[in-house]
Amino acid sequence: MELQKFEKAKELKEHIDKVENKKRKLESALKSCSLNVNAVYRVGAHARIEEVHINDRTLIKEMLKKELENINKELLETKEEFENL
Repeated sequence: MELQKFEKAKELKEHIDKVENKKRKLESALKSCSLNVNAVYRVGAHARIEEVHINDRTLIKEMLKKELENINKELLETKEEFENL
C-alpha cells in the first residue's frame, strides 16, 4: 500500500512539474513583444502539409489566457489530489 502511494505521489509530482513548466512558458509568451502563431497540420490521404499563420496579437493573447486558465485549473486539481494522498 505504501509503495502504491509513493508511486502515485511520484507520478503526480512529475505531472505538477510538467504543468508548471508549461505555465511558465505560456506566461513568458504572453509577455512577449512579438506574438505569432504558426499551426502546421496534415490534410488528406497523401498527408499534404498545410500551415495557418495567425498574426492578430489580440486573438493570440486571448488563446494564451484561455490556455493559462485551463492549466491553472489542472494544476490546482493535481495539487489537491497530491495533498490528499
